[in-house]
Amino acid sequence: MAFQELGIKADLVKTHVMFTTDCGANIVKALSLYKWVGCACHQLATVLRHVFAVTREEQSFMDILLQTEEDDEEGIFQRQPDVDGVENQLETVAQVNKQLEVMSKVAYLKRSGLNGELTKAVYQENDTRWNSRLNYLRSVIRQMDEVMAVLTRAGKSSLLEDIDADLLAEVAGFLEPFEKATKDMEADHVPTLHKAVLWFYKLQKILSASTGSPISRGVNVRALRFLKQFTFGIFHKVAIFLCPMFKQLSEGMRPDVMSTVRQLIADFPDPVSSADSQPMQDSNF
Repeated sequence: MAFQELGIKADLVKTHVMFTTDCGANIVKALSLYKWVGCACHQLATVLRHVFAVTREEQSFMDILLQTEEDDEEGIFQRQPDVDGVENQLETVAQVNKQLEVMSKVAYLKRSGLNGELTKAVYQENDTRWNSRLNYLRSVIRQMDEVMAVLTRAGKSSLLEDIDADLLAEVAGFLEPFEKATKDMEADHVPTLHKAVLWFYKLQKILSASTGSPISRGVNVRALRFLKQFTFGIFHKVAIFLCPMFKQLSEGMRPDVMSTVRQLIADFPDPVSSADSQPMQDSNF
């Protein structure tokens, strides 16, 4: 980085500036010589993007599995237990995405001008922002009867004939804790660094719940799998340690934070030794 061209000393940047960005490999590498902390909100967005998509590894797994079964003319192949629950997860993703695809047809309301006949407008989903999906779902679910009535009058009721309002409500309910976490961590004029740790463990607890429908549990398990890749560093842990809200962490979660802080203190230079090693400066007095 050409900090000097901006009149900024590179050494000061290394010691006094903290960079916060997404966790893309390119930007992380570019800032490898500087103090950097990953943006928690970007990480949650990445988690949700993966929840509703099929990874290359998962697709390869299913392709190989299906091809092996297809080629097994003698019936020798025996499917092994799906320990990681990949097949169940992908089935859940398929069901959810099918409903989201049906929901996408609601965009006809806006294109045709029928949106104006609704009491409240239907939000348009934006592929680049996951929370637009939540706003989109809410705007349709809260006035589903009205949406259907408008489409029926326009002779387009078939657009939503396969809609499963209950499933869509479950998807919206799944997204709501992520919305709360994002808004809380994006707050202005207040400290938010410590909240990354708090929300990580809170979301972990929510997603680990064994209640709800099979669809809800399937989505939760999948989200929990990707949430475990969420990373927070020393600065996050020190921030929560110094915050009174540290007491909100369960006993099982505190040791990791305490261990990091203890190591940081142990590695901190001894102020007495540091003072003894500094040459005496001439005094003006």
